[in-house]
Amino acid sequence: ARLARIYLFAGLADDAAKLVADGLARRPGDPALLTVRAAVRALRSDRAGARADAERALQLAPDDPDAIAVLAGLD
Repeated sequence: ARLARIYLFAGLADDAAKLVADGLARRPGDPALLTVRAAVRALRSDRAGARADAERALQLAPDDPDAIAVLAGLD
């Protein structure tokens, strides 16, 4: 999730999305990966997908500040 986040911050959303997809295939309930995918989806104007991922991440890790920030940015 760290490298995917770096790619995302560098403006490489496609690269981040690929890393996240690979990671979620192995660990589908990883809240950090779900949070990065939520951010990628938000950048791609997929607000419903972003919201679903951020909410799921918060179910798994209720105090995750990144998931909270992504979700707050959608409102």
